[in-house]
Amino acid sequence: MEALVRDPRVASRNPHIFTNYDGVIADLLAQAQTNAGETRDLREKYREHSERINALERKLASGNMSGAAPAPSAQMSGDSNGRSQNTELALRITHIENRLTDLEENVRQQEFSSYNGQLLWKISDYARKRNDAVTGQQVFSDSPCFYTSRYGYKMYARLYLNGDGMGRGTHISVFFGIMCGHYDALLRWPFRSQVNFVLLDQNNVEDVHEYFRPDPTSSSFQRPRRETNTRTGCLMFCSLAELNNHAYVRDDTMFLKIIVDTTDL
Repeated sequence: MEALVRDPRVASRNPHIFTNYDGVIADLLAQAQTNAGETRDLREKYREHSERINALERKLASGNMSGAAPAPSAQMSGDSNGRSQNTELALRITHIENRLTDLEENVRQQEFSSYNGQLLWKISDYARKRNDAVTGQQVFSDSPCFYTSRYGYKMYARLYLNGDGMGRGTHISVFFGIMCGHYDALLRWPFRSQVNFVLLDQNNVEDVHEYFRPDPTSSSFQRPRRETNTRTGCLMFCSLAELNNHAYVRDDTMFLKIIVDTTDL
């Protein structure tokens, strides 16, 4: 990053005169620190999950290698219990490994945060995430955060691939949430911009469109006092039957677009 920028007001008279845009540089540095902080948070979650996997794998290994053989009847009971415990540990390890994969993907996407009120969210590994939602291992997925502008509202989306509430088991559900941002004190509250959800048909035939306008009296759209506000969205965004009859999932990947109307911001 260059610290000095040519001042157009004096360049024509003396091309060697420069001015230092301290304010601009400070803003850019602050934004870089914001992005770095968000990436650090995700990497810390990744580290914690890695440690949990290592601990579970050590426990699983010690269970497989422990002790001398007990009496036959006790051994039968012990073998059964041991297999059950090992199966449970293996399932827990698999679940945490899947969460690690999701976090890795989130870290990669976070490095390309959007600042125009639009997010094109790539949901990869769809079959596994859908199965996790059905079995209850991980019922929702969160998108990378995005912004209405460089110093605007901080937002994200949450997706339930087996539905939530009235949509559980029949639809996918999608929600929008306001996050606590670094520049909230300078923004207008409550949040009032229309939010649009678009599930993209990868054959470019029939996208799914839904939208809502914020209720200014709802706590969901007031200035956040915690990490995130309560989310608002569509319980029955797209039926699972419709999902299977169009090219909304291809190569185990789905694309969901969230568009926030920034016209009046």
